[in-house]
Amino acid sequence: LGAPLARALAARDATVTVCHSKTPAATRVAAVAAADYVFAAAGVPGLVKPGDVKPAARVVNVGTTYDAATKTLAPDVDARVTARLVTPTPHGCGPACYATLVRRVVAASEKRLAAEPKEFAAPAGQGVVDGLAAPAEWDVVDGRALRRDATLGTFSSATAFLADVAAACDALDHHPTVAINEARACERDAGCGVSLEFTTFSAGRALTAKDVAAAHAVEALVSKHGG
Repeated sequence: LGAPLARALAARDATVTVCHSKTPAATRVAAVAAADYVFAAAGVPGLVKPGDVKPAARVVNVGTTYDAATKTLAPDVDARVTARLVTPTPHGCGPACYATLVRRVVAASEKRLAAEPKEFAAPAGQGVVDGLAAPAEWDVVDGRALRRDATLGTFSSATAFLADVAAACDALDHHPTVAINEARACERDAGCGVSLEFTTFSAGRALTAKDVAAAHAVEALVSKHGG
């Protein structure tokens, strides 16, 4: 946890001081006393004691050690420590770690799939309506809609892309269903995903030539915005 967490915080412009079980006590106490956020993960029960942290600090209690005598988990942070926030142990940060891990796995998978050739493309001719073929990057959904997933570098670039999509679709008088950042991922990790789906509601949610034409217009914008 220590080194990866330190790098992640530094990437967010935090000033990070790393101490461990062998850090001289005076150095560690001074660092903890000055910290706005304290992440305790040394695996040393009671390492952070009452009075070590300032009242406005946030303390994340990660480290736990199994005490065979009491058959309990002994935390790095003494139970008597008070601060603006002290997470409980156990079950304080584990659920957040699980959720973050799953979110990043999903985001990485979606990013990889977006970069790879389509393995599940529609059968030949399925994306052809009235002689018009849909762009290769668009998937046919249930034979009733065209869907395109794109990844833009930032949320701002994604919204700029959607502004251009809105203008193009206004001109065509045919508009998509849109979702942005469905993966709920930080743009620094996975960019910002945008999903668009065209179907013709006036035709009973059927795939029509209007959807194919709109998909071509939007595909040109995807290239323009680097998606």
